[in-house]
Amino acid sequence: MTHETQIRTVEGSNTVVLLIHGILGTPHQFDPILPAIPQEWSMINLLLDGHGGSVEAFGQSSMHKWETQVADAVNTLCSEYENVFIIAHSMGTLFAIDAALAHPEKLKALILLSPPLKVSPKCRLIRYAYRIGLGFGGNLDAELSGVRHAYSLRTEQRIWKYFRWIPRYLELFSKIRSTRKKLPALRTPTTVFLCLDDEMVSVRSKKYVENHPTCSLIYLPDSTHFTYGGNDADTIRKAVLNLNTLI
Repeated sequence: MTHETQIRTVEGSNTVVLLIHGILGTPHQFDPILPAIPQEWSMINLLLDGHGGSVEAFGQSSMHKWETQVADAVNTLCSEYENVFIIAHSMGTLFAIDAALAHPEKLKALILLSPPLKVSPKCRLIRYAYRIGLGFGGNLDAELSGVRHAYSLRTEQRIWKYFRWIPRYLELFSKIRSTRKKLPALRTPTTVFLCLDDEMVSVRSKKYVENHPTCSLIYLPDSTHFTYGGNDADTIRKAVLNLNTLI
């Protein structure tokens, strides 16, 4: 599978959607909901620096590079379009919140999927790492196939190569803490989705958004961090279609 930034520029459009994936993720995370974005809108589905390639390339990237990449994209879009929407997943939601705070007049709405405001890793992440990250996959079941689809890096069985990831995750935890402090200042209409079977993000993340004046919280009962089961993908798509009402 090829992982790359996807760009759709619609001539004459005054509206654009920016999509931002999470750590280790890919623009393909949004495949289930892309059809809900109106064809008359422009779209940029970012691939963050260090993603889509090798374990080493990811380790050599940084939170600063990701923040700068997203901020530059948002600045450009805000100068070119009247209406800017952001749909983000996991770590990408933290950058989306930054963008809304920086451009409250241009950011019309956010859709945040599994924002990691409270993290609680589950044991099955070890299974994911062994079978997908290290490449000992064999025949993948439906759950693992979904995770593999959402993981953008090439497999690497030399475990020491992953040691350079430690600073990236320390940066992520620091970013989570700083974002929690910023949230009270958010004034952009925001729809937050939390997955009830999430193996990374705790449902306790709700405490930061459930009473927020501009946030609406929706639970996805049949979804994990990376995959949307049951009718949950339809629920997200409906939220994307409703963005039309904010223009």
